[in-house]
Amino acid sequence: DALAAEAKHGFDKPALSVGVTIREPKPDSKTTPPEEAPVARTLQIGNAVADEPNARYAKLAGGPNTAVFVIADAALKVADNPALAWLDRNLLALDPTKVTKVQITGPTPEASLTLLGADKQDWKPEGAAFPLDKVLVSNLVFNASNPPVLRLAAYGPNIKWADFGLDKPGYTFTLTTAEKPQPVVLKLGKEEPTGERYIRIGDDQAVGVVSGATTAALARGKLELADRGLLAFDPSKLMGIVRKKGADAFELTKVAGKWEAQKPVKFAADPLTVEELADALGRLRATKVAAIGAKDLKPYGLDTPVAEVDVVTVDGNLTTTYLLKIGKPVDDAKPAGDRFVRIADKGEAIVKIVGGALINKLLGEPIKFKERTLNTAKFVDADKVVIERGDRKATFAKVDGTWKMTAPVAAEAEQTDLDELVNAVAKFRADELVAEKPADLKPFGLDAPRAKVKFQLNDKDVLSVLVGSNEKDGTRAHAMVEKGELVGLLDVGLTGKLLGEFRKRAVWTGVDASQVNVIAISDGKANTVLRKVGPTWADPEKPADAFDAIKVTEMLAALAQLKAERYVADKDANLELFGLKEPKRVIVLGMQEGAVTKSLQIGAEVGGSNGKQFYAKVNEPGRTDVFVLGEADSAKLMRDRAGLLAKK
Repeated sequence: DALAAEAKHGFDKPALSVGVTIREPKPDSKTTPPEEAPVARTLQIGNAVADEPNARYAKLAGGPNTAVFVIADAALKVADNPALAWLDRNLLALDPTKVTKVQITGPTPEASLTLLGADKQDWKPEGAAFPLDKVLVSNLVFNASNPPVLRLAAYGPNIKWADFGLDKPGYTFTLTTAEKPQPVVLKLGKEEPTGERYIRIGDDQAVGVVSGATTAALARGKLELADRGLLAFDPSKLMGIVRKKGADAFELTKVAGKWEAQKPVKFAADPLTVEELADALGRLRATKVAAIGAKDLKPYGLDTPVAEVDVVTVDGNLTTTYLLKIGKPVDDAKPAGDRFVRIADKGEAIVKIVGGALINKLLGEPIKFKERTLNTAKFVDADKVVIERGDRKATFAKVDGTWKMTAPVAAEAEQTDLDELVNAVAKFRADELVAEKPADLKPFGLDAPRAKVKFQLNDKDVLSVLVGSNEKDGTRAHAMVEKGELVGLLDVGLTGKLLGEFRKRAVWTGVDASQVNVIAISDGKANTVLRKVGPTWADPEKPADAFDAIKVTEMLAALAQLKAERYVADKDANLELFGLKEPKRVIVLGMQEGAVTKSLQIGAEVGGSNGKQFYAKVNEPGRTDVFVLGEADSAKLMRDRAGLLAKK
C-alpha cells in the first residue's frame, strides 16, 4: 500500500527533489535562546493533482512529518532552474555619469573610435572634429556601463570562448571612470539568429546574453554615432531658397509674407508647398552617415554636385546662408531614391544620405512650386452636374433642394456624394502640377479624357473638369480645367470623387435574404436550382450534393445589398455590346410562397479587369440600364456549381 501511494503521488520518481540546509534549535539545548544546528531537508515534488489545475503533490522526505501536501505548480517552475539561473546576472554595474572615456574597437577601422566625456556628458570623438549624436552615445555608454544580461550562457574556468565568439570579440569597449584606477573591458561576441549576443566582462569566467536591442545600442561605430543632423533653424525665418543645377537657376523668395519665384520666371509660389519644404529643411536629418573625412568626393557625386541649394534664413539683423550640395543616388538603379548630400563648411567632409522624397522636391522643376489651384475662376456653388464618360452622359440637378438624376432618365441620386463632390471642386487644387500649356495632351490622357464633369449654377457653366489617365503605377489621375493652362495630378480622394457614381447605386429593392427560399442559376446549358430546406440548401435534382451554407449565404447577402460600381448606360443600352443579349449567367431569386421574384443578368467581363468585373442588368419591365459589378460581388456571384459545393 505504501509503495502504491508513493507511485500514485509520484514520489517513486519525483518530478523534482530540492535539498536545503537550514538551522534549527537543538531539542536538548538548555540555553535561551536555544542553540541551533544545521539540518538537511529534502522537498520532493510529485505528480500533478488530477482534479486541481496548476497543483502538485509534495512532501518532506525523511523528515519527522511525512504528510503529503498540495502545493502550487508555480513552486516547481521556480525551483526547477538550471544551475546558471541561480547565479548573479549583474556582471557590471558602473555609474554611467562617472565614465570619462569609452574606447570602441570594432570589426573595421570605421567602426572604431574613442569617446571622451566632458562636463555634463558632452561627448566628443578623440582626434576628430565631427559632432556626435547625443542620444545614441548616451544609450551606448549606459548599456556598456550596465549591460542588461538576460541570462548566463556559461560559467567556469573551462569555457571554450570561441564557441561564443569571445576569443576574437566583434566589439570591445574599454571604459575608464573617474573612480576606478583600472579601465573595465566589455567584450561583445557572436550574434545568434534571434539577435541576442554574448558578452564577457574583462577576464571574468561568465558568459552573459544580451538582447538584440542592447546589441543595437552597443554595436555602433563612428558612422552610426555621428550626428545625422544637417540643418536646424526656425522654419518661419526662412526667406529664400536658391537652387543651381548646372547653368539653370531657380530662386524662391519671401516677399511681404508671400512666396514668389524670381527665376527663371516670376510667379506666385504655392504657400503650402513651400511651407512644407521649409518645415522639412528646418529639421533636416540624414537617414545615415556615409563617410567622415572623405578625401575623394567623386564616389558620392559630390565633386561635381547634381545641384547646390542655398538656404537663406533671416533672424533680426542676422542673415545665414547654408549651402546644401546634392550628389548622386545611393543606388544608381533608383534615380528617384535616396541621395548623398553634404553641407559645405570648413570642417571635415561629412557625407550623409537623405531620403528621396525630400531630395526630389528640392530637385523638382519650377512648376512643382507654382500655385496649385487649377481653377482661376470664382466658384461659389453648383446646382447641376453633367457627367460625360464614354458614351454615357448623365445629368444631376437639385430639385427642391434635393439632388436628382434628371437625364437621360429620372432616378434617385447619391445625395452625400454629390454634395462632397461640389465642395471638393470649390477649391480645385492639384496634388502636384506636371505641365503648363502643354502642346500635346496625349501623355496625360487628356486628348480623349476618361471623363468630363461640368458644373453649372442657374444654367450657367461655372467649372468644367477634364479627367485623364492615371499616373504611371499610381492611382492619382491627371486633370485640368477645360480650356485651362495647367495640368495636375489630383489626390486619390478627388480622383475617386470625379470618377464616382452619383446615380443611386442600389440596383433594386425588396430583396430580403432571409425570405429567399429558391435560387435558380442558369449558365447557358447548365442549370442549378437550390431550395432551402430548414437551415440548409439542396438541389432536388441531385439531393446527394451538399452545398456550402457559408458560400450560398455570401451570394444571397451580395444580391440583397447589390450596388452598381458604376452605370455604363442609363437607358436603351445596346445589350449585345455588353454581352447581355445572351447573358453569361442569370440568377433568379424566389421569395416565400413565390410572391416575389428577382432576376439578375450577368454579361461579358469588363475590359482590363482580368475577369474580376462583369456587366450586369436587372431583368424587370422598363429597365434598360446596364451597370458594372464590383470585384467582391463579381467573385461571389460568378461561382459555378462546384464552387458552391461543400468540400469533402
